[in-house]
Amino acid sequence: MKIRALVGLWAFVALVFLTHSHANGALIAFVTAETDMDPAVPSSFIASTINGLGLPGYPPHVPTDLHDNADPSNAWLSGTGLTTGNIYLTMAGSGLVDRIYLWNMNSGDTDNLPPPTSRLPGSTGIQTVNLYYSLDPLGTATSTTYTVVSGNPFVFLQETGTTSSAQYIEFTTPILANFIKLEIVTNWGDLTQTGFSEIAYREVVIPGAIPEPSSLGVFGGLALLLRSLRRRQSTSAR
Repeated sequence: MKIRALVGLWAFVALVFLTHSHANGALIAFVTAETDMDPAVPSSFIASTINGLGLPGYPPHVPTDLHDNADPSNAWLSGTGLTTGNIYLTMAGSGLVDRIYLWNMNSGDTDNLPPPTSRLPGSTGIQTVNLYYSLDPLGTATSTTYTVVSGNPFVFLQETGTTSSAQYIEFTTPILANFIKLEIVTNWGDLTQTGFSEIAYREVVIPGAIPEPSSLGVFGGLALLLRSLRRRQSTSAR
């Protein structure tokens, strides 16, 4: 087999390995979360959506984990009468993001009061959002200028049971950002409040920068293969 063909085959194997490794990687928690939908004295806090509470085994965030029934420590509910507005999220530095994961509000409640009798399970959950991003190392989440994400609006499913599963928005092209903004457009029918349980993001691993430990073996194997083939080629040419 020719050197070029072998190198091509090994490069393909490396690409498949890296893609598979990334697809099964853990998600990253946002550093801060802010909103313009809180009442003057909130009974639940937007920070409850990035603290990992309600998810088994946290940290890290795992896409297959189910989120517990919502309560004030593990989810967020807006102020009364504030069903639409903005969520501002600060990432852990700048990164290339390809997915945003969200565990929607389930049948729980987060204001320490019995839900209104007219409230259906999961009706406060987010339904439709517009997404925006910013790469602004000197700015803040609430003061930077945002760019619209291609594909708006995005829709999340309603959760009516006692747990929530992770739903995700996948970007057509990964975005380089350090701030993300969700503009909540509609919820699932509640007329007074909107909420969700947890949110996280997935960062694209860029090969060639600093390989992950699991990747070093792949590229090391490629280097050894090239060295061996070159020695054989040099020997046969003598």
